Amino acid sequence: MRRTIIGAALALATAAALAGMPTASAAAPSALRTAWASPANQLLGAPGAATRCTFSIRTHASATGVALRLRNDAADDVVLTGLTVATSANPARAVPLTVGRRLVFTLPAGAAVTTDVAPLAMATTDALVATFTDLSGDVAPTAHSVGLEAGSCRDLDGGHAVTEDAPWFADAVLVQGSVAQCDVAVLGDSISDGLTLPVAQDARWLDRLAAGSDGRVLVANASVSGNRLLDDTHGPGGVARVGSDALDLTGVDRLVVEEGTNDLAAGRSAARVLAAYRDIARIAHARGVPVLIATVAPRAGSAGWTSKKEAQRRRLNLAVRTASGFDGVIDLDAAVRGGHGALRAGYGDDDHLHLTVEGQDAVYRSAGVQRLSSCA
Repeated sequence: MRRTIIGAALALATAAALAGMPTASAAAPSALRTAWASPANQLLGAPGAATRCTFSIRTHASATGVALRLRNDAADDVVLTGLTVATSANPARAVPLTVGRRLVFTLPAGAAVTTDVAPLAMATTDALVATFTDLSGDVAPTAHSVGLEAGSCRDLDGGHAVTEDAPWFADAVLVQGSVAQCDVAVLGDSISDGLTLPVAQDARWLDRLAAGSDGRVLVANASVSGNRLLDDTHGPGGVARVGSDALDLTGVDRLVVEEGTNDLAAGRSAARVLAAYRDIARIAHARGVPVLIATVAPRAGSAGWTSKKEAQRRRLNLAVRTASGFDGVIDLDAAVRGGHGALRAGYGDDDHLHLTVEGQDAVYRSAGVQRLSSCA
């Protein structure tokens, strides 16, 4: 009962506080493009009280308007209020984000909701600062398992604050009025997800791609650490989720597939992984979206890796480089390869699998990514 009273009071206070701000408005889907994505794939611990959160999201996009796609994978509804967005350059000038013009709104259990568009002038150097109050203290928030953004949450009962690097509920940022010439979705695993990389450093190759394009290239990261193409491990497999996590994102017109290493590690053959790439290409081509395949990086010395699996990796990469049916190749293997099937010195973490900041930079500087940077 106390939490219900708090929620009602917060809703009234929020409505009053935001009354003089510019209001959000609905916009035609064709006017929007996806500038950032982070597939929600885990439920966090329920905070136990109404909670106020602020997250900083770096999209590297210019915009005149912004919307968020919010997702709730919990079994119960979530009620949010006081959702605002601002830029890191001018955090004091926040504008409200509404759903159906409502300042207090529900995220239904197991569903995604896209907010109305809020007028917000954003430069490519700005981070998007989103703030909201979650009134559903007993419901676990939905988030992405690898958070590389900066944020914090504070419960409104006792004032306990925690640092959070995975934005609650938000799995896509949509922008209006950008200068973008293309919108790239990356269906990846932990290499593109940035597992082991520092928070808020734009260290992934795809962060560098977006940041270095001066807003011409938008990048929606649909990567999930541990994901496989063929098996529902760490969420639905890549073939199963390419639609919902990548191609369904508003405005996406190119797809990069950086998966396959976890399938090979699980004993799948090069032929079977190649067939999965072809399945994804058929799905994307049916929507008119070209597909680029990334070769699989070296991983000799990583746990469970064998000479037989290494032979399959080399066979797969040769097939990707020479196969028809794809629209391009990002030769990740060539960019970070050292000797004897291992990552080049300095490019791999201690696990001999994940890339360091230097390894990610080498991928960014590779010929395939540089062609992508010109929307070729």
